[in-house]
Amino acid sequence: MKGYKVLKPLRHNKTRYDVGAFINAEKVNEQDAKRLLNLKVVEPAVKDETLQTIVPDISEVTEGLNVLGEEKEPIEETLDLNFNTDELKDGARELGLDFKNNIRKSELIQLILDSKNEQYFLDQLED
Repeated sequence: MKGYKVLKPLRHNKTRYDVGAFINAEKVNEQDAKRLLNLKVVEPAVKDETLQTIVPDISEVTEGLNVLGEEKEPIEETLDLNFNTDELKDGARELGLDFKNNIRKSELIQLILDSKNEQYFLDQLED
């Protein structure tokens, strides 16, 4: 079965995956696959159902995908896709940012970027 091997702890579509976990290709749309590959948190893999092993998928051609990282996804989009509003609020509070409790997610992301604190959240994705 084709899919992706998780290289770094990951949260995708409200599910957490540990290092070494396998994500079935049917659970990941093309846009998300590109993003996860660009972030280098997954690699193409094949799961052998009989042996229950996961091996790199060397047959998959990543033509058109930016696996070398020449073009990066906007930080706003990365924060929006990987964190829910409550997680962003908790992190912003830890960083000492002031905001109203009913702030919209997009406004909160902009506040984080304006305060130059996005690295705090990006570091959490790399753990």
